[in-house]
Order: sequence, then structure tokens, then C-alpha cells
Amino acid sequence: MDDLFDELRHLVRHPVRANVEIARAVADTELGRACVTLVRHPIRTLRTTFGLILDDIGRGLR
Repeated sequence: MDDLFDELRHLVRHPVRANVEIARAVADTELGRACVTLVRHPIRTLRTTFGLILDDIGRGLR
């Protein structure tokens, strides 16, 4: 529980530094990398995602 309070204190005292640390930790995960890609390339990511979904729907209609 003390670790949680230490983390919260750090976040409150150093919000920018803490957010960068959190962003780096999240970016190390597969979901985090996907989110970074979505933020950096929104149109390309959405086109790719919806293209795959529409392809699946098209295959299901055949």
C-alpha cells in the first residue's frame, strides 16, 4: 500500500515526469504500441483497421 501512495505522491509532485514514465511503460506493451501508432498515424491506422473489418464482413457475405 505504501508503494501506491509513493506513486501517487510522485505523480502529484512531478506530473510531467510521471506522465512520461507512465507513457514509456505503457508503450512497452503491445496495446501501448498500438495506441502510439494510432496517435501518430490516425488516418492510416483507421484505414487499416476498418479495411480488415470490412474485408471480414465481405467474406462473411459471400
